[in-house]
Amino acid sequence: MVRKSCTIFVMAMLSFMLLWPLSGYAAASESVGAVRAVMKQAPSEIETVSGVSARFDEQQVGYVDPDSGTIYYNISGVQDDKRWYSVVEKSPDGTLMRWEDGFSAIYPVMDGAPRVSILPSKYSAGDMDQGFYYDAASSTVYEGNAYIVSPDQQWALYENSSYTVPLGENGPEQPQREYRYWLKEAKTHELQEIFTSPSYTGATWTADSQIIVQRYSEQAKQNEIVLFDPNTLKWKFLMNASMVFYLRDRHLLIYTNNEPTRQPKTYDLNTHQTRTISTEELNQLSRERWTSYKDVEELDPELNVSRLPVKSMVFTRHREHKVELDGQIVKLPYALQKNGTLWLPVRPMAEALSWKIEPIQTEAAHYQYGIQQGSSRIELQNTNSIVIHNRLFMTRGQLQSLGYKEIEISPNITNK
Repeated sequence: MVRKSCTIFVMAMLSFMLLWPLSGYAAASESVGAVRAVMKQAPSEIETVSGVSARFDEQQVGYVDPDSGTIYYNISGVQDDKRWYSVVEKSPDGTLMRWEDGFSAIYPVMDGAPRVSILPSKYSAGDMDQGFYYDAASSTVYEGNAYIVSPDQQWALYENSSYTVPLGENGPEQPQREYRYWLKEAKTHELQEIFTSPSYTGATWTADSQIIVQRYSEQAKQNEIVLFDPNTLKWKFLMNASMVFYLRDRHLLIYTNNEPTRQPKTYDLNTHQTRTISTEELNQLSRERWTSYKDVEELDPELNVSRLPVKSMVFTRHREHKVELDGQIVKLPYALQKNGTLWLPVRPMAEALSWKIEPIQTEAAHYQYGIQQGSSRIELQNTNSIVIHNRLFMTRGQLQSLGYKEIEISPNITNK
């Protein structure tokens, strides 16, 4: 019964309008949940911290900036049976400030910029159903793809996932989660999908700027660990095994063979030497992956957060590419190469160019939308378009079918 209810819920979410989501909550919910899961819950929330008088009852160190030493605390409390959230930052000289209302948490992500949770009231729907991250150097919160840059600074990797509903012979099948891995080139800003997976792969940059991945081999019928070279776009087989994690500083792979004992082992990618390790050593190596905040001093539990100076936040949405259609320029969240085709998001172009949109069928497994520009009309469905994060994408050829003569797609250098 639980599985059926979950399936119905996912189907309903995927059946929402692909062009204009009902609210921004879906974009923020995943990051919010990651932090709030460890905090006490109340029936409802207070979205304005300025008026609270109660002390906070939960705190955790969300992030410590390794460059400046600034500490960011996630705190929450209850007033009038309603829970409130806030972020408090402490500078190296001890100065405390709280972020403006609406920013509810910050938390680290390995190898990448820290992510930020935003309350639904703060978020107004943009062109992307994506997350938010924080650039401490500029005190800016960005909405967009939070890339992880390669050690040689030539490439950037982005992992994202969402549910899809495959259309089988007997109609829509069970919703399936799909992990997507996108590669961006620093010089050209070209963004392409290099592979997808139904399961988490642990993809990360190696010391020599390759991508190491665990994936399932249909041929071997077991997990395999492989390397992807972004310069050649080719895969290299490493071994039949399951990846536990990879330590870049040591260029060391921790893995287990695909057999019942699952004894942890290490493989040195420099020397190509393998050895078996104990559980104690495994735990020690695992601790190297994360920066521990357990020794960071906590905030005074008597601190009245509402009386702290408020830090105004800069909020920016990424626009990675732009398209020029017969002299009219439209900025896009991104343009993605997938399976040899360049895909462009429909919504920003439809809004900027006043296209007429006809939702013929909105069910996720077999959606259908009519798009009209002047006297030209096309229909987009799952056979000639794609959907990523509840966003509908179209091709250059379909723009031509709408009557556009001159079409130029290029990087948006300002990214705004």
